[in-house]
This record gives sequence, structure tokens and C-alpha cells, in this order.
Amino acid sequence: MSNCSGLYLVGIDMGGTHIDGVLIKDGRVFRTIKRKVDKDDLFATIWTTLKELLEDIEYFSIKRINLSTTINTNAIVEGTSPPVGMLISSGPGMKNNFSHIKGIVRFLSGSIDHRESKSKSYTLDNYIKVLNSLSLAISLILL
Repeated sequence: MSNCSGLYLVGIDMGGTHIDGVLIKDGRVFRTIKRKVDKDDLFATIWTTLKELLEDIEYFSIKRINLSTTINTNAIVEGTSPPVGMLISSGPGMKNNFSHIKGIVRFLSGSIDHRESKSKSYTLDNYIKVLNSLSLAISLILL
């Protein structure tokens, strides 16, 4: 982490109920924050969390900001989102059942494990076939 010396790393994780923020400097936690999510104004939730987390911090001293959220995933799984298209590259391990998902679900060949190593090969033919079927499915929905 020597190339980050003196610079801050910012991490924001927004779930359906709470948003968590952390400010890291020289590999150590410098500041944290946790607050409730305003479901009517998600942008304001992120913005006010960032402002509070970065209070008295010079913006030029920030190396990176990482934002992650489960809001979209939660909405899809809970069935509260409009229909979505999902391209899934599932790897080894526990098989998931996506039959309850509203929308288009297509499976791609190949996968990458948690260490970012290919555990199955990707094939261009499979991707072309999936994209063509997705295009056809979207055309049928629009008719």
C-alpha cells in the first residue's frame, strides 16, 4: 500500500436499510459512519454520507472512492423491480434457482472464481447465441 501513503481510500456500502462508510488512510481506519437509507432519495443518502465522511478532508488527498450497493439485487430477488434481463455466469458450488425472477434470464458459459481465475472457459459462440436469444426475447416483449 506504499503508493497510497498519505492518501485516503473511501468505501461506501449502501443496502436497503443502512449505508456504511469508511475512510482509510495508510492502511488504517480513519473514520466510519452508519446511517439510515432515505429510500425516497438514494442520491441524497450517498451524497450526505460522503459529505459527513469527508468533513475536513482535502478532496485532492482522496485516491479512490468505492461504492457498492445491494439495492438493485434486493429489488430483483424480492420481485419489486420492473422486469429485468439477467445474464448469469454461474460457477461451481451451490446451484441457484432463478425461476422466480420476473424478466429474461440467460446463462453464459464460463465463470470466474473468487480469486478472479477462470474456472470454466468462455466461448464466443455461446455469447453470440445468448445475445441473439436475448435480442429476440426483447423484440417479442416490445411487440
